[in-house]
This record gives sequence, C-alpha cells and structure tokens, in this order.
Amino acid sequence: AMFSRKNLLRRDGHMCQYCGNRPNSNQLTIDHIKCRASGGQSTWTNCVIACVDCNRKKADSDLNEIDMNLIKKPKIPTVIEMSISLPRGTACNSWYKFLKTNKT
Repeated sequence: AMFSRKNLLRRDGHMCQYCGNRPNSNQLTIDHIKCRASGGQSTWTNCVIACVDCNRKKADSDLNEIDMNLIKKPKIPTVIEMSISLPRGTACNSWYKFLKTNKT
C-alpha cells in the first residue's frame, strides 16, 4: 500500500498510538517518531497516528527522553492487512445479514 495519511489511519485503526484514544479524524495527526528536524523520514516505520494532545506533548522529543510509549511498533502493512481494514462505520452490503440491527 502507498504511504499516505489515509493509509496510516487505516493501519493504526484511527487510534492514537500513544494514549489509545479514538477522536474524530480531524483530531488525529501524523507523528514522526524520530522528528524530521533530526533527520526522521516520512516512512511506515517512522510515522504513527497520534491525537493532537499527544503530538503536542511529544513535540520534537525522542521517546527515550520523555515518559511516552507506543502502543505497538509501527510496521509496513501487508496487502491483506490493508484490504481488510475498513474505516469505522463502513461495511459491505453483503455483511448486513450477519450484523445485529434494530430492525424487526
């Protein structure tokens, strides 16, 4: 899969990789684990999704310098992982018969 914000959101499940919160997408940012000012690249293994608060808290710090940890180590997603991770609130029409609904 191509590296992009949309695909990072999919890989990380629309969840901050520091605190685990799942705010609206507009409250999620891309955090460079090794900051760009220190030579960090925009790659699958150096970028994670972070909420605005955690991204501000981390700023340009190295994780070894501050009391913040990643929930999971970032990795390049496989094709299968990207094909089965759908954005929240979406489902294929063929799935509806298996989903619990309020309809009677």
